[in-house]
Amino acid sequence: MFDESERLVKAVGTPANAGDLSADLYSPSENRSWQLLKTQADASEKPQPKEERDIIQGLLGLPKDKLSGGLSVTAEAAREFAESPDKKAALEKTAPKFQAGMDQSDRDFGKAMGDNWSTLLSARREVTTVQSLSMRENMDAAAKAKEIPEDKRRSVMGMSALLLDDAVPRETKEHLRAALKDYPGMLQSVDNLLKLKERGEKAQEAMEAAQKPLLDAAMSQAATRFVYAKALEQGKDIGSSLRVKQEGEEIWQRALSKITGAPMPEVKPALKV
Repeated sequence: MFDESERLVKAVGTPANAGDLSADLYSPSENRSWQLLKTQADASEKPQPKEERDIIQGLLGLPKDKLSGGLSVTAEAAREFAESPDKKAALEKTAPKFQAGMDQSDRDFGKAMGDNWSTLLSARREVTTVQSLSMRENMDAAAKAKEIPEDKRRSVMGMSALLLDDAVPRETKEHLRAALKDYPGMLQSVDNLLKLKERGEKAQEAMEAAQKPLLDAAMSQAATRFVYAKALEQGKDIGSSLRVKQEGEEIWQRALSKITGAPMPEVKPALKV
């Protein structure tokens, strides 16, 4: 039985992380939140000329019932501004309304923080706990592996790693478990890691759920400023436009770092709700 499973490992290929059974639990490349942030960061590096040109019309094209409080106020100001042929006069008239939209978005963000911050911290602690437990379990598995005869050690580690791979069919895993019956310590490590993997996935989902309203509120904060910056630009107040735009970018960067706990490069969010 063991020899047959050993041939299976050779045929399938020993996973690259066979010496680190819990790598899939705490490696950044497998962390869904990390991947989400990386996607956002990568997207920010791509030119977005259409968004730059159409941000006011883009806001006005969104369903009203999908807008946050701050963006709703900003949309009213943007509509009045867009409909006026005299942009300088329209800017003077709508500036207080744009400011009101920004102020409302700031209050919305404060409320979102009050409603979700403690939940986010709790979920973040759970993710960290699971990562720590996984690393400890992996160290225990490595210690157990050293007790296995050298000529069988790599195959045992390979089969153990395959048991942690979601892509491996159930029938194959049952066969592998039977082959590892003489190594109960390794099977126990595998089972412990599988439980931690499930626990970690739940923790990640909880963390992302707590992050979402905060990221949405921060995005609205930034978007109200990007829309106002575009109105200032069209009203020929270029200096103020650049200042407000930079303020929006800084707000987004600070919020993103605080909410995710990771430093980020300069990121400009897309205007979406």
